[in-house]
This record gives sequence, C-alpha cells and structure tokens, in this order.
Amino acid sequence: MVSDGDGGVLGILVSFRGDDVTFWKEFKAYSKILGFYDLLRHVFKGTLINELLTASIGPGDYYISNIAVDPEFRSQGIGTCILENALKLAEDSGCRKVILNVTLNNERALEFYKKFGFKGTGKNTTDWIFKDQGTFDMEF
Repeated sequence: MVSDGDGGVLGILVSFRGDDVTFWKEFKAYSKILGFYDLLRHVFKGTLINELLTASIGPGDYYISNIAVDPEFRSQGIGTCILENALKLAEDSGCRKVILNVTLNNERALEFYKKFGFKGTGKNTTDWIFKDQGTFDMEF
C-alpha cells in the first residue's frame, strides 16, 4: 500500500507467488482493503470472472492481481513505484516470471505494462456470459 503519510491510501498492490495461491488467502487480502458489500461483490462476481479470465498461474510464477491508484493521484509516478516494487518482490522471491491480466478495454493500463516490457501472451473472453468482458494475459 502507498500512503500519503496521514493514513490516506494513494495506491495498492495485490500480488502473490503461484505456489501461495488459495481462495482464502485472496479473500483475506481483499477483506482488509474492501468494505463488506464490495467484498461480497468481489467474492460472488469477481471470483467467477477471475476463474474464467485470469492467466494460468504456476508454481514459481509471480501474479499481480491488482494495482490501483486513487484517480486524484494518477500520473504522479505512484503506479510506477508500485510496479517497480512488485517486480523487485518477484525477483527477491526467486520467481521465473511475472504475470498479470489487463481488462480488454483498459488501454491506459495495457500501455503502462508494455512500457515496462510486459508482452501479451493471450486473450480471454466470456461474451457468452458477460458481454464485452475479457482480459489480455501479459508476462514479464
């Protein structure tokens, strides 16, 4: 988490090693940052979508589940700082690769990750369930 020093949250990173992936660990992490109703929405909708749209995460992979920056503080280097620290965490934990997913319509995030050297490795869509939803798999 990136804070403004007064307790305000400017940005967050949710990430993990592939061998640490469990539903309960993800639930616990999100429960610390989301309100009750947002957490329920994440569990019921987000978990289903994640199962359908996320990259295959293997042991030794480092998965970036979420990087978020408060809209008021974007374009100030906070996302860059968060991603640089995530890549360092991955390296320090001996991960072979870093993977993430970008929502199909999030062109700003797609360009952000490409700038860091992430490459597209696949595309996931569920037009048959959730119209116009999907992700690009990316790898570093």
